Amino acid sequence: GLHCEPVIGDMRDESSMTAALKGARYLFHVAADYRLWARDPGEIERNNFLGARATMSAALTAGVEKVVYTSSVAALKPGDHAVDETSRHTPQSVIGAYKRSKLMAEREVERLIATEKLPAVIVAPSTPIGPRDVKPTPTGRIIVEAATGRMPWSWPWRSCRRRAWSCGSPRPWCGTGRRWRTSAARNGFGTCGVAMGLNNEVHD
Repeated sequence: GLHCEPVIGDMRDESSMTAALKGARYLFHVAADYRLWARDPGEIERNNFLGARATMSAALTAGVEKVVYTSSVAALKPGDHAVDETSRHTPQSVIGAYKRSKLMAEREVERLIATEKLPAVIVAPSTPIGPRDVKPTPTGRIIVEAATGRMPWSWPWRSCRRRAWSCGSPRPWCGTGRRWRTSAARNGFGTCGVAMGLNNEVHD
């Protein structure tokens, strides 16, 4: 695996993220409040929006060379046929706190790209599954329930290890501001994990 130095911080806290990114060349933002429901839906929206804004601002302050921001197909608007990155939800059309939070966070990243020259690309994955999903996440719960016979299912899944490769692969050639869907799914869930700043080149 990667040789990483763990750093404790809060993605909503710009100062802690700036400290974590000191000396880092690249940032992969793959953290999210990945809940589909909360007693206070605004909590999900605040966590993901403020997390994106603070972490992207920290990347600008730290002088990071390249950012890969993980959005979600939740920010894409389904259609009668398969859609791509140009099929965009609005705050009025998106349903649910989680999807709204990912949409608004993605728009904030786009704003920073346009106004602050944030050197970022945006990826929009669907349905992450993989090892160490201990809670589990909503998609992990689907796997557990299907495996135990509690629900029938058919899902456009993709492994987290493969997703990590696809999130890294646009970096060498994808221009700043490009949005990149890493799944052919028309609808689905976002991704979760940790925000990482890497000191050395990441090889595909």
